[in-house]
Amino acid sequence: INAEYRDGDRLIGRFKASYASGHAVSDMKISADETLLYTGDQGGFVYVWDIEDYARFGFESEAPICFYSWRAHVQLVSCITLVQEKFVITCSPDRTVRLWTNMGEYVGTFGQQIPWDIHNPSSWGHPMVPYDVLVDGASLPEHPVIEKKRTMAQVVHEDSLAGSDDDEEEMARKQAELAQMFTKTEFTITDEEIADELRKREYISGQGKWLRFEKHRPRPVGVRPGSHHGIRCYGIDNDKRGPSKRPDWLDDEDPIDDVLGQL
Repeated sequence: INAEYRDGDRLIGRFKASYASGHAVSDMKISADETLLYTGDQGGFVYVWDIEDYARFGFESEAPICFYSWRAHVQLVSCITLVQEKFVITCSPDRTVRLWTNMGEYVGTFGQQIPWDIHNPSSWGHPMVPYDVLVDGASLPEHPVIEKKRTMAQVVHEDSLAGSDDDEEEMARKQAELAQMFTKTEFTITDEEIADELRKREYISGQGKWLRFEKHRPRPVGVRPGSHHGIRCYGIDNDKRGPSKRPDWLDDEDPIDDVLGQL
């Protein structure tokens, strides 16, 4: 994981040459003027470090300035080659060989269908990146909540909590209060509560469906009520005794029929 900088057999510097957690350095190259260090790791990332004045005045344990970093492959970077100090060729066990500028701009993949010319930047793939790198989940930046198992409240208020002189118990209490602010309160209704609510409804008393509909139907807002809106509805009891006897007056002769027969 660490890169060692030596002057002959003497160790003069050591630093972590990969920002990704658990990724070891798989290959490295130094520029011709010995001012830049290119490293590739097992995650497919490439880093460009400023080593011009690194460890000049003694042993260094801190990492030098990283000028550029990008992800070149979805698997480890097996080889890095510098071309004219302006371009970088990387290859990987994912069966791809790619060309980049020394600032990480994507030029193209060897063997791709669309040709590219190193002297014509408009033919480069930049600002796009290789599709397999784009869709791979490891290409996403590190998220403090996911990686460090922290709450969103701790991330938002990290600066204010770091400057506090309270003891650990007080700090834990504040973090718990902040976490509660960002936690949604669960609201659940049990089956028993639903059943009790249904028993309180008016329509349980046996009223007709149409009457129940008229009582609970939403009234129009902003519209003048018509005469039909004032019609009262009444429930009709269901008579299970069957149809009633035909009235005797229906058997009498209708006087209107006599008039129509004379016409």
